[in-house]
Amino acid sequence: MSEKYLIFEVVGDPSKDLVATAVVANLAKSHPERKIIVTTLFPEVWLHNPAVYRVYKLGNTQYFFDDFVDKKDTEIFRLDPFLTEDFIYRRKHLIDIWCELSNVTAEIKKPELFFTAREIEATGKMTNRGKPLFLFETRALINQPPFDAWGFAPKISTLPFATVMAVVTAMQKEGFHPIHLKRADEEPLGGIEWLNLPLRQMMCVLNLSAENLFLNSFAMQAAAAQGAAATIISAPEDWTAWGYSTLEHLPSTSAADIIQNLLP
Repeated sequence: MSEKYLIFEVVGDPSKDLVATAVVANLAKSHPERKIIVTTLFPEVWLHNPAVYRVYKLGNTQYFFDDFVDKKDTEIFRLDPFLTEDFIYRRKHLIDIWCELSNVTAEIKKPELFFTAREIEATGKMTNRGKPLFLFETRALINQPPFDAWGFAPKISTLPFATVMAVVTAMQKEGFHPIHLKRADEEPLGGIEWLNLPLRQMMCVLNLSAENLFLNSFAMQAAAAQGAAATIISAPEDWTAWGYSTLEHLPSTSAADIIQNLLP
């Protein structure tokens, strides 16, 4: 009997891949007879995922058509929830939108990440500072298209410098070691450590920190996947499309509000 395949494509930044892990998990439950193949820009998000048969990085798919499409029993899912009215108007969560596009029930409602014990141990050793960690962002890690007429990027996409420094100072006084999760094109904050780790380890470390402060970004999605404690600064409408009830939602960029939320 010939193999049956399901090809799922995701094109975007890592946060989109993380959302997609929930969609693929639901597809796997609905199509147990098919082997799922993911094509993506970020294959490291999918490492060790039990729902996935193989992962291919886009641009590195030699013989892909011959192996999995031509004259094969294959279902193809090349769907983009960002292009729907429900996302543009922030009517529904992205997972629900994407599952509806894929004609599958959204039973699994949050992203999924899978790390080995060795990965967790190694990441813990690399980030051990002898104090509880406080990880924070100052800019949402999202690849915004150069001509974005549809509002793909979150409304609150950055934190003011004064706000960040006030929060960091407060956390230092409480005994935390702050670490900045920064974009490659961001300037380092004076006197504040920032992480220079591969994406896989950047996602893993979120569950090893005592407190997290993120924007609407891949870090938020990774925190939701791991059940990590995190305060997320997000506009209410963006929270409808991206957020999770397991995370703390704060629709404010006020330093006083953030500190009170982190240190009640």
